[in-house]
Amino acid sequence: MPRLFILKFLNNKYLAFCIAGIFLVLSILIGISIGTVSVPILTILKIISAKLFGQISLETFDPMYTSIVLNIRLPRVILSGLVGASLAIAGAAFQGLLRNPLADPYTLGVSSGASVGAVLTLFFQLSIPFIGSFTLPLLSILFSFFTIFLVL
Repeated sequence: MPRLFILKFLNNKYLAFCIAGIFLVLSILIGISIGTVSVPILTILKIISAKLFGQISLETFDPMYTSIVLNIRLPRVILSGLVGASLAIAGAAFQGLLRNPLADPYTLGVSSGASVGAVLTLFFQLSIPFIGSFTLPLLSILFSFFTIFLVL
């Protein structure tokens, strides 16, 4: 009977979520740890738990490590994870919309359309007054939308 339970658990989707969660936490810790200044993983865990739960004062840790972890590396790791998730959702949306598992922005021409928008912005030195430095990404996105509408 216990063997049957183990086999059912191994085929369960919750096991896949648990393994994926473990890999996510490990990759976050390794991403924060590695850099020009190596921060030990145990120190990272203590700093993050002190910040979240407040039981230990942050002054007990090296201020350099605290600043590196909380102000530089943790925001970058979180942002890179969100960007990766956004790209995965965009890829899944392309594949679902076109019902083609091989669809991507390069085969559809969306990335080329975005490049045309960026080149036109740079060549003609376009600048929208209220947006300023965000003119380049905005026009790239608009040209990519125009390209996908032409393709569809």
